[in-house]
Amino acid sequence: MSYFFKADEIFQTGVQIEQNGIKFYQRLADLTKDAKIKQIYESLRDAEKNHVEVFRKLLKEVASQKGALQSVKDFPEEDTTYLKTMADNNVFTGKINLDEISRKIKSTKDAVNLALDFEKSSVLFYTQMKKFTRPELGEQQINKLIKQEEEHIRILNDLLKKHE
Repeated sequence: MSYFFKADEIFQTGVQIEQNGIKFYQRLADLTKDAKIKQIYESLRDAEKNHVEVFRKLLKEVASQKGALQSVKDFPEEDTTYLKTMADNNVFTGKINLDEISRKIKSTKDAVNLALDFEKSSVLFYTQMKKFTRPELGEQQINKLIKQEEEHIRILNDLLKKHE
């Protein structure tokens, strides 16, 4: 079965991922008592807020271009299926259950590992998303987002090393 996406659908999924990331990092900041760790989570939360704005800008640009909302075509079915699977299985594409997440966190290590999973999933999703994004419709911005998410992974890995 083939899945076809419109540029606005892809970018709206990005908005949802980032909005949930904001809630997630805010919850982590609320749960920690360590001021330095709290500052890291708040910084990551703020970065996710910036990413929401990038996706909203891309949505506006796509809406303003004639023909930009045509379905994605000419891609192998396995690529579109993979993107659909990534979107469906990313912990942050649907409604986020902060209480459930909170119950999973027993230590800083647990929190950081959850955050690493989120960031890695986001990088994978955005990398796949880029295949479906025409250069004039935000490919460069998605590349920047990927680099920023990779930096989040580095920050979280450093934090994890300190709490092993």
